[in-house]
Amino acid sequence: MPRPVVFLDCDGVLNGTTTVETDEPMSHYTFHRVSLACVRRLNYIALGCQIVISSTWRFLYPPKNFERLLQNVGLDPLIPVAGYTTLTDVCDSRDEEIRHWLQQNPDVTRCVILDDTISELQSLLSWTVHVDPATGLQDSDVLAARKRLQVPIPPDFRVAAP
Repeated sequence: MPRPVVFLDCDGVLNGTTTVETDEPMSHYTFHRVSLACVRRLNYIALGCQIVISSTWRFLYPPKNFERLLQNVGLDPLIPVAGYTTLTDVCDSRDEEIRHWLQQNPDVTRCVILDDTISELQSLLSWTVHVDPATGLQDSDVLAARKRLQVPIPPDFRVAAP
């Protein structure tokens, strides 16, 4: 049985506007900074899961590099970065990208979406944790995400929203 999936946005989830002074650079892209506390919280959410990057950061790093960069700032090495959602000719929004990824991976039965912007996720709100972009991941987000990971994905979830 495949691991549940954590769809991960990065800006506003792994960092926040109030966490700048404690941030560590993820790479030579110094504007990509993460809060170590947010990464620790991600570990609590994603242990036993696989991460799929839905962030625009996916355009900058190959998946294995992304995994290594996250591990360098505290991601548990037992949590794999399985890949990315991808932009395709048929996907116009983040929710369509996630649905497309799930269509390509029908064996995944549980997921949670961590994002600080929910305007493109209206059809997926039941699986979305709306993270406050000012603070990044907080303890309450961990609890909400773990709860959503317990809810199976219904069969029609993979079908594009009307």
